[in-house]
Amino acid sequence: MRKQFKRLFALLLVIAMAAGLLPTMAAAGGRAAISGDAEMARPYTEEDNAILDNDVFAKIAQVETGAATRMGGLSRMTESDYIRIVPQVVDAIKSSETYVPGTLQQNGNFLVWMTTTGMPCCYDPRMEAELHNTVNDPTPAEMARIEAEAEALLDVVNAVRDNDTRGGSATSTKIGLIQPYWESSSSYADSSFTSYSPYYKTMWQNLYGATGGTGMRYSMTNANITNIAKTIEECGLVIFDSHGTTDYSGSNGDYTSRANCSYLCLTTNSGITTADTQAKSGPYGTYYECMKGSGYAYVSGTCIANHMTKNAPHSLVYMGICLGMATDGMYKGLRQKGVEVVYGYSQSVSFTGEKQYMQSILGYVKNGDNFGTALSKAKNSLGKWDPAYSNYSQSQAVANHVAFPITVSSEDAYPGHGNVDAVQNVYSTWNLFGGGGGSNPGTNVTVTYSVPSGISAPASQTVASGSSITLPTVGAPSGYTFLGWVTSPVNNSTTQPTTYTGTVTVNSSVTLYALYSYTSGGSGSGGTAYQLLSSAPSNWAGSYIITFGTSTSSLYVLKGLSGNKSYESASAGGAVLLANTGMSYADGYLTGATNAYVFDVAASSSKYTIKNKSTGTYLGSYNSYLYSRTSNSSSYCRWTLSMNNGNVTAANSASSRYPYLAFSSSNYFMINSSAPTGLYFWKQTTTGGSGSTTYYTTN
Repeated sequence: MRKQFKRLFALLLVIAMAAGLLPTMAAAGGRAAISGDAEMARPYTEEDNAILDNDVFAKIAQVETGAATRMGGLSRMTESDYIRIVPQVVDAIKSSETYVPGTLQQNGNFLVWMTTTGMPCCYDPRMEAELHNTVNDPTPAEMARIEAEAEALLDVVNAVRDNDTRGGSATSTKIGLIQPYWESSSSYADSSFTSYSPYYKTMWQNLYGATGGTGMRYSMTNANITNIAKTIEECGLVIFDSHGTTDYSGSNGDYTSRANCSYLCLTTNSGITTADTQAKSGPYGTYYECMKGSGYAYVSGTCIANHMTKNAPHSLVYMGICLGMATDGMYKGLRQKGVEVVYGYSQSVSFTGEKQYMQSILGYVKNGDNFGTALSKAKNSLGKWDPAYSNYSQSQAVANHVAFPITVSSEDAYPGHGNVDAVQNVYSTWNLFGGGGGSNPGTNVTVTYSVPSGISAPASQTVASGSSITLPTVGAPSGYTFLGWVTSPVNNSTTQPTTYTGTVTVNSSVTLYALYSYTSGGSGSGGTAYQLLSSAPSNWAGSYIITFGTSTSSLYVLKGLSGNKSYESASAGGAVLLANTGMSYADGYLTGATNAYVFDVAASSSKYTIKNKSTGTYLGSYNSYLYSRTSNSSSYCRWTLSMNNGNVTAANSASSRYPYLAFSSSNYFMINSSAPTGLYFWKQTTTGGSGSTTYYTTN
């Protein structure tokens, strides 16, 4: 009875709105549009999401899975395949318990309907194909290569100054980056972004280094409506690296002719309220500023603006998304909230073309050009429409729905719906730097590496001050272990200095020295041994045996694995009974360890990396699994270490759902959702004699 009443009430509400009996909410006006109607508005909850995910979207998933079985899996389904199952999806929607009868609209192949939770939902064949097709997912090794290339990327444009300041300049030196579909090589949400998003991150770092400011970046589910609004409020330039779409899906690649609104695609609808989802009347029927899809959410520029508490700092919003300028849905609300320049595309832009435009346009902006000059230079070098289709004539580009770059500013009017597939002359004189004259083009700094004789030295790196770089690893002389990099030479020290590994921020030119440890077994009865830690050290750096349990009859030892592979099965061989390791236990010490079971812990900024001494691989995670990784460039190889009553908690810094190193009842090491007990660290020490560990930057 309760469920039937909810459906009846929702249906009556929709009918009343359609008949004009209820007042509609303002389309713009910032926070007041929400707070003024506080009694009506409420945030959608995780329970709301779960109701829909377990009902209508579960039914849709069954339809897709059935079609995928016939076609070889979801990863092989194309947009055309999803279009073919739209009739079955319609049936699934109408048969769901949360569907409000009579609300389903079909705009081409794009479906939108109301639910009993009050949340408008949508089904978009184009986005389903984008998000499910993983045939070309890169391997972790390929991703590590791509990330390293992006980190080493140098700007390819020269500074050309322009003192025309009619468009003004940003009043904030902060630079923002929104990346809902990409994080790193072990957590990317969408394979289509993995070869391109690292370049956006590098450009973002170079831009805030050039302004002398700071960076704000939100990715994955942290890129929610609240954080996006905050970023636009505070940053002088904001980059969207995401999918974009409209509320229309037609034939032959037409997503614009009957579109009411353009949207930015997110991986969460966290922060969305009922005030954001009121029905609006558009030229092609009812539309919404926000909609929920299966694993994604669409928000318009007006929706973002309504969550802003203050105006933007006369900024540039660079939309590296598809269809952002197909309608006025993205730029209009942002311009009303103080954004000076909004840049985007008339159609779906290729990843290759957008990457080239981004590097060129923002590279010129970074080096002091105003926006109009930067865009003109980019078009002259790359072409006046998507560079991936440079062989097309203009008429062919229009006929085939090729993306044209479009700008709206105080000096550049929107061409109008249906008029955006054309070459636009852009007049914006907006400039990133205060004063508008390119007075702060950035300062480059150089990092040089010093290694012992006989070891191959990495090439020096030159980057913008304030940029992040990934420190390399190098070989070690025989008998020594490489630990990381230090800022001063060390020779025969018994105390390990502050050591840097992984990703660091560089503010000035510096020489870094490779740091090595050497452990002597000593004389007499002394020798290398591993003693169980009873209290947390102030610095965890050192060599360890990692075990589950302390009872020698059932103690499992973590073993290093070669290459990129999962620990999470007994057959992987990453967990070995003490009796099978060749080690002995006596008087609180483990002795006789081979390097296969020894892990070097090294500082990485405020966290630690855990590297196996035998295989050279790092302990990390990959898609919520404990993983052996050949590179430590990813944040998924960073750990926070703590101890309680002898139990060590190792928390993976980049994972939120399964962050903790644990042990499975099936006898293998794994990643778990909560901090486990029974995990122990045994630190390398000596059992007597004169043995010791010393540290060197030369051999």
